[in-house]
Amino acid sequence: MDLRKIADNLGISNYPADLEQATPMDVCDLNLIEHIHKEYNIFREHYEDVINGAKALKNDPDRYIWAQYACGYMLDLSLAAAKKFPLPVDEGVGDILPLLIHLPMIPICVEVYRARGFSDETIKEMMASYYDFAKSIFHKTGTFGLDLRFHRWMLTYAKSLIFPYMGFNIEVLTFPEGALVLKNKENAKVLPLIYNEAIHQSGNILGSAGFEVGVDAPIATVRETGDGFYGFAARNNLVSPQEEFFPKDKWECAIRPGDHVLSVHLPKGMDLTPSNVDTAFRTVIEKAALWFPGNPIKGLYCGSWLLDPTLGELIGKGAKIALFGDRFVRWPIRSDGQEVFRFVFSSKPDDLKDLPENTRLEKGLKNLYLSGGFIREHRGVIL
Repeated sequence: MDLRKIADNLGISNYPADLEQATPMDVCDLNLIEHIHKEYNIFREHYEDVINGAKALKNDPDRYIWAQYACGYMLDLSLAAAKKFPLPVDEGVGDILPLLIHLPMIPICVEVYRARGFSDETIKEMMASYYDFAKSIFHKTGTFGLDLRFHRWMLTYAKSLIFPYMGFNIEVLTFPEGALVLKNKENAKVLPLIYNEAIHQSGNILGSAGFEVGVDAPIATVRETGDGFYGFAARNNLVSPQEEFFPKDKWECAIRPGDHVLSVHLPKGMDLTPSNVDTAFRTVIEKAALWFPGNPIKGLYCGSWLLDPTLGELIGKGAKIALFGDRFVRWPIRSDGQEVFRFVFSSKPDDLKDLPENTRLEKGLKNLYLSGGFIREHRGVIL
């Protein structure tokens, strides 16, 4: 099989050298499609669209072969590596190919979820996410399939690393690069140290929306010695431009990149009543320890525009979203400030004056962006 020629035909320049060693999986198996339709009902009224999409893919030899090898190869990859695997799909465009690639993974991940103790009802609830996202793509493009963003998100389910809990989606995640989290041994204060970013004089990350130009921007680093930690600390959502020293007799490392954390995701419209959030956050780590016993959890984590403290200024400090963000020790990351157009609004119009203002949040965001402001992504932890 000349995968190099196929990749060239599909416009794919780089792919793993050992891809040819993968066992191809038939992503267009009509019996598998029928089984998944009957067992998990993720196609619903679009079952015939999936059947027709599979037949069309089979008649496109290069894409069909690539899809088979991609599925077989991704089965054994880590989640992070699987998300990087190249597919012949344009960014932001719906396509049946990513959805079909997931189909052979579904029976495998279902068995993993069952072995971890999840009920069949909960598993079917999770598998329904395929329908929700494919239907969303259908509304936008007329194609029942996935775009690359939803494909990468659904790989979290294919790898059995996410579960619903009291309205949240909770992902077992390896803590990402870019920060080391310290904890004070005396007063339990939590302090993130930021690295591999240039710090704007405002305390934000150079290159973020509104902070593209900086003067004398230091590159944040973290150094650990036998005596302590040297780094650029984030306080009150801003990063100090000066390196500081934190001795080990007073500070310990609570979370470092590669540690397991529970990443908190908020489905649209979920209940953020403080009592509900309190209960969920208090009990979820204990539940995760039962379902994922091989992954010791170091804390809760969230990476989202929902953590931007500016939201509290827009809709009130007592608003549920603002109170949710205040629970986390937060720090800024490099952000283009466009996430709200992917999650709050259906798209970004050419003229921002055309943005809807049906809710207090929409109205606040519209006024903010019309005045040249931004809501930027942040990261945060709860120990």
